[in-house]
Amino acid sequence: MWEAEKAKEEFNVWHAPEAVVEILTAEGDRLVIRVTGTACKACGFDEYIFDYAYLLADLVGEVSVASIVD
Repeated sequence: MWEAEKAKEEFNVWHAPEAVVEILTAEGDRLVIRVTGTACKACGFDEYIFDYAYLLADLVGEVSVASIVD
């Protein structure tokens, strides 16, 4: 899924080093990512996941976040 990679690259340009996306698996229509970085988890760290989802949605259409694991 080249779109996931493109969204990751764009995300990392704008958010690193506070938040960095790594694609762990991409199978069919499911994608597992890891977000790491120096951002404070108490300060809305999960918002970075939604930022990535919005970037990906711009490339593929509708995207939903199934779960967030801390």
